[in-house]
Amino acid sequence: MTRFLKLTFAATAVLALFATGACQESKGNTGSGASTSTNTNTGGTSAGGSGTGNQGGGNTATETDCDNGVDDDGDDFTDCDDFDCEGTAACPYEVENTNALCSDGDDNDGDNEADCSDPSCYGHPLVTECKEGEAGASLAQCTDNDDNDGDGRTDCEDRDCLKLAEAYAGTANEFCWNDPNDDVESGDVECSDGNNNDTGDASFIDCVDFSCQDSVSSCKEDTAAECTDGVDQESNTFVDCADFNCQYAGQCPESTDAECSDGIDNESPPDTFIDCMDFSCQRSEVVTVCEGNATTCADGVDNDGNGFVDCDDFACRSCGGSLEYSAPTCAPCG
Repeated sequence: MTRFLKLTFAATAVLALFATGACQESKGNTGSGASTSTNTNTGGTSAGGSGTGNQGGGNTATETDCDNGVDDDGDDFTDCDDFDCEGTAACPYEVENTNALCSDGDDNDGDNEADCSDPSCYGHPLVTECKEGEAGASLAQCTDNDDNDGDGRTDCEDRDCLKLAEAYAGTANEFCWNDPNDDVESGDVECSDGNNNDTGDASFIDCVDFSCQDSVSSCKEDTAAECTDGVDQESNTFVDCADFNCQYAGQCPESTDAECSDGIDNESPPDTFIDCMDFSCQRSEVVTVCEGNATTCADGVDNDGNGFVDCDDFACRSCGGSLEYSAPTCAPCG
């Protein structure tokens, strides 16, 4: 009951934050590069300030000892029931983000999803237990009509299989490659024929389709050479560092740990978004100081220090409005 009340207070605080227009906006394009849009992100401190937003009655004290059985700040919440204690050594955040935790049959992080059914497992780049066709498993897993890793995606519909496909193209073990019957746009022919080879959104064709970016290396703009050659490899109208794939791969300004924590707008021309307020920092695959990518959105740490952790942070999961985003380790929107 105490947790329910505390969550209610927190939700009220977040609604108040929106009502006062306190959120700031970060610029960005959609993952497919189809358009340029804005994303609502807290970016700063949480409603209530200084981690005391859950305290009632104007109480500004904090819980100083999280393991003494005493309500130190007099807010009726004691030790780990008090938000002040969340993330401390005595009350660490619950996570499900390792091979061991993702194969023990338990819902370790309390989100009602266990093991490979949990996005924090199947979406985590380091959890090999939840990768179909990887971790020493037979590549036959990608052609057996079975969801081997329990993530809700089977064979060529699973991005794990698509990311392996190019390496086996043209061999006896070829799969998910230029197959007109798999309802997936993948392979060098299908990803360059100008046709929509799956039943998905007809506006995502060839290299604009994520399945092509996953399966055909030339369809993803993410290497140092590709991000400086002035060519739009993905045919999505975004070239070099204007393409988020270049930013996310750490190939552009404002996309490394150093640049995302120096207090400087490193992009040229400046875009007014600094450090963890910038999408290129939030969703970079190599940045660890900001929330936003598959790793930082499942590590149980408030990486950007704004009072919101992992999927509770808008940088990790923001659903509704003109732009929706959900990190691979957070529950999908919708």
